[in-house]
Amino acid sequence: MSTNNDGNGCLLGARIAQAVRSYPEPIDGIFTSSDDYLVSVAQAAEALGLYTPGVKAFTVSTDKFYTRMFSGQDIGSTFAVKSVSELESQIGTAGDMDGKLQYPVVCKPSIGRGSEGVFRADNPDELRDAVTRILAIRDCPNGVVVEDYVEGPEVDANLVLRDGRLLFAEVVDDFPCSADTSSSSQGGTFNETQTHTPSGLPKNEQALVIEAMKQAVLLQGFRSGVFHCEARVRNSSMDYVVDPKVPFPVLQMLKTSTKANKDEPSIFLHEINARAPGMGSSTASLFSSGVDYWALQVLCAVRDWGRFEALSIPFKHSPTNFVSLANVAVDVSLAQMRALDIPGFASTTGSEGGPKPNTRIAIDGDAYPTGELRRSRPEIMQHVPYHVTIARPSDWYAGQRGSWRWFTTGVVVSPLSREHALTMVDSFTRSYQELLHEAPKGS
Repeated sequence: MSTNNDGNGCLLGARIAQAVRSYPEPIDGIFTSSDDYLVSVAQAAEALGLYTPGVKAFTVSTDKFYTRMFSGQDIGSTFAVKSVSELESQIGTAGDMDGKLQYPVVCKPSIGRGSEGVFRADNPDELRDAVTRILAIRDCPNGVVVEDYVEGPEVDANLVLRDGRLLFAEVVDDFPCSADTSSSSQGGTFNETQTHTPSGLPKNEQALVIEAMKQAVLLQGFRSGVFHCEARVRNSSMDYVVDPKVPFPVLQMLKTSTKANKDEPSIFLHEINARAPGMGSSTASLFSSGVDYWALQVLCAVRDWGRFEALSIPFKHSPTNFVSLANVAVDVSLAQMRALDIPGFASTTGSEGGPKPNTRIAIDGDAYPTGELRRSRPEIMQHVPYHVTIARPSDWYAGQRGSWRWFTTGVVVSPLSREHALTMVDSFTRSYQELLHEAPKGS
């Protein structure tokens, strides 16, 4: 179902506007934290005469194909298809000088949240399989986007703009995912593993990221607001390496001989989310810089620009903490889900017992295994001021059909060092996974 439609042929934006008009008290502004509803809320705001950057800007930002076209960057071999037959006509006609598509590539729904339905393909067969899979499990009215896979450190960039002026920005390190580290795309996904702020990249590369993201945001038609952008630093002077003595990837400078033949660093835009970062990422930034993105989004919606600018000022000695975001993904069988006795679980299963399409379950913060982790490992959990868990169908993330993928996000704070924060992330992740694997298996 299109999120701009309520399923009965009515535009969702019109329904929102009608609901606001019928409310007995004055409403000074409206906004949403979900990418699914950005366009509809903008439509409603325009109809009500409330502040909004406009429907056109959100239409571009929520469509990954339009985002690439309006990025102000070389689009490479990017194209979109609405069927496998369209894909066949593109294979062999896009890409390099010989008329062959260059692999690996990334394919993803043009409209979708996060890493849902995002796959890497290393050859034509994997590309056909990925596109077929996306079309089968997601409504893709604007098609499936196929674009170059770009190597280099991945980053998030959070920007606060007022009338085109940059009030605050930060670059957050986004650690390699399984699709980056796997020699084959089989089983590799683009689910975030962990992030860290402050970034370990050189200041000049961070400045490149911020400027490129600012220009991309302005090209899409935005002037004010909070923006959560994702990109890669191509030809970076740094990269992640695996050290068997260290329980996390280490971001370090490349050797001089390795850098000698490299081009200058450049920024490859993945996407622009024209809203505050998710609650986990926003909480991490709050502990690091003192800037509350969700408060700023509310102030933007009601055009309280004085407070908006005042609250965009970070701590005097920002960043004050080393903050990591641990993203733990564990596949849980249907039998385990039943054994864990999760409230509301029965209503989310289909006729064959597996998850219904486009289903998500919020797992209570006191439920197993987090409650047990707080009891048994207080030395870890004292560094975790915030955590949240949701479960989604595993096959959306290249997992086994019929099982559920638990996504737990934990904000890990250390006043000591980047290394200490990342060590706590490793301890939290391992302990959480072990407890969940030990959960009752059911029958």
